[in-house]
Amino acid sequence: MHPSLRGLVGVVAGLIVGALLVFAVQMVSHAMFAPATPVDRNDPAAVERFIAGLPLGAFLMVLLSYFIGTVVGSSTAARIGRSPVPSIIVTLLLFGAAVSNLVMIPHPWWMAVAVPTVYTVAGFIAWKLSSDLRALASA
Repeated sequence: MHPSLRGLVGVVAGLIVGALLVFAVQMVSHAMFAPATPVDRNDPAAVERFIAGLPLGAFLMVLLSYFIGTVVGSSTAARIGRSPVPSIIVTLLLFGAAVSNLVMIPHPWWMAVAVPTVYTVAGFIAWKLSSDLRALASA
């Protein structure tokens, strides 16, 4: 397979894997921290009140979902693409989705610091894992 095509397949696979893992962990979080009464998602004030009342654990679960999704998704991309480039692309695309989430949904101020930190650490770990795998494969 041509290296560019392999890289593209790696990015698509990594995004799918990463997004599914983010979704799965956040579904667990939604079950753990479900609202007592349904929240009207079309009412920004109601959403803001709900988010303001969430415990710390709910936000930590969001960060955990980003971490797991990025490490596994980006590692998958690097492994399939046989290069760190697909891993970097997946990390940046998942980070972009998280930033859009931060912009559209009100979050505590510290999430604006924690989210880029989580993606930086997770992306580095994925890159390191993929580098170690390539070194083992070439040995």
